[in-house]
Amino acid sequence: MPQPEPRDDDVFYIIGFTNQDILSGAHHQLQQRLGVPPLLSQVEVYSIDAVTAPDRAAFKLYGDYLAVYYLSVNTLALAKEHGIKLPHLMGNTTRGKLPFGVSTFIGAARGKSRAR
Repeated sequence: MPQPEPRDDDVFYIIGFTNQDILSGAHHQLQQRLGVPPLLSQVEVYSIDAVTAPDRAAFKLYGDYLAVYYLSVNTLALAKEHGIKLPHLMGNTTRGKLPFGVSTFIGAARGKSRAR
């Protein structure tokens, strides 16, 4: 099924991962369960972490997280459907407001890239 064209107003949910979340493997569940065909074409996840964030001061605005992921609406629905427990839903944003420096975690990068 063809995917709709990406738009700047596409919604992404912001998920914060603490050290404990990463040690528990929560982020790997996303990749293992949703990063496989045929689901891969339906999944769009971007990430940024405290170590590689271009603007570390801005990253700290999220709180005390090691990584922040941005999940598309469809990805969040698939995660729930597949029983993936996601930590710390912090809110949402739009594609056009994804922060500078995000990289593709799962799925094909679509539309205007924010990674530089």
